[in-house]
Amino acid sequence: MHPGDEFVLWEEEDIIILKKVKKPLLNEFIEHQKTVDLEGSLSFFEIADRLSKLNEIDPISEEEIQEEIQAYKQEKRNLA
Repeated sequence: MHPGDEFVLWEEEDIIILKKVKKPLLNEFIEHQKTVDLEGSLSFFEIADRLSKLNEIDPISEEEIQEEIQAYKQEKRNLA
């Protein structure tokens, strides 16, 4: 153990486990980034635009929620 080291601590039954958190070295990260094909990949904004188009749902109003609740209650009463 050295000053500045970070650890995860958890308990399993009657055992306490202490595990050192390994952080990637900056040089390793830089080398990894060199292998990533940034030209052929989508930009963050292109990906965000695609995701937002998939999630184009209007929010449900409180009035619509209340209408659904009332319709459900009415349906349950009709079945009883």
